[in-house]
Amino acid sequence: MFCEREPTDDGSGIQWNRAEKFYDPTEWMHHLIDHFLKPGTTARGHPGFEHFTFDHVLNGVIDAVGAEEGDEWQLIVQNNTVTTVEPERGDPDRMCEHCLRIVRSEDASCCADAETTPLWPA
Repeated sequence: MFCEREPTDDGSGIQWNRAEKFYDPTEWMHHLIDHFLKPGTTARGHPGFEHFTFDHVLNGVIDAVGAEEGDEWQLIVQNNTVTTVEPERGDPDRMCEHCLRIVRSEDASCCADAETTPLWPA
């Protein structure tokens, strides 16, 4: 089992380590959150993890492209909950930049003064 995710230099995030391919990214994200990052993780109290804080809440979006044509999707993490979304053809759904919720219309937003961005580039 090889995880192609690593901490950023400043420790504020995780990033792809540029390995050739990244297999099972959704499962890996679940594993990292459940075992090392969120409160109450399974690694707490084990040797080698004395300096871990186990208090992280992850939020973010990863745009993914597979080897085959049309193999595109997004891995979305919102408050440590992992989901995947495949693009729909036609007008793209949008995402609130504040809370990462999906909104269905370009002029709709769920948070006051928050911008929305397309889930998929036009």
